[in-house]
Amino acid sequence: MHEIQIDEPVEFGGSGRGPNPAEVMLAALTASVGVTCRAWAAFLEIPCDEITLSVSGELDVRGFMDTDNAIRSGFANINVRLDITGPVSTVQLDELKTLISRSCPILDTVRNGSAVDLEVIQKDNNGTS
Repeated sequence: MHEIQIDEPVEFGGSGRGPNPAEVMLAALTASVGVTCRAWAAFLEIPCDEITLSVSGELDVRGFMDTDNAIRSGFANINVRLDITGPVSTVQLDELKTLISRSCPILDTVRNGSAVDLEVIQKDNNGTS
């Protein structure tokens, strides 16, 4: 079993001891893109010596705080960058980009959304509904 401590910054009532949920989501996206890139590079025998990823996203706190209905609560945009070191051609880089775009499951979910059912249930202190 793996444990991840998810927290919020002190200014949002957290302890600042761990990434916030938005950062965890960006980390999941970055990890999935990296794994997908590495898998396709290995399968196609593309010589990637090193793959380094970075991610950034634009998140407006007014959406989270519901202070402006015109502002989304989610990311307005996300940028993922892959820096690949090795004797890789431009054609191979384009092929990797196409395959990552088409086959990375978390990238697909972020780009296209997925139906999410949210259920809120009241329970008593004994855990009974």
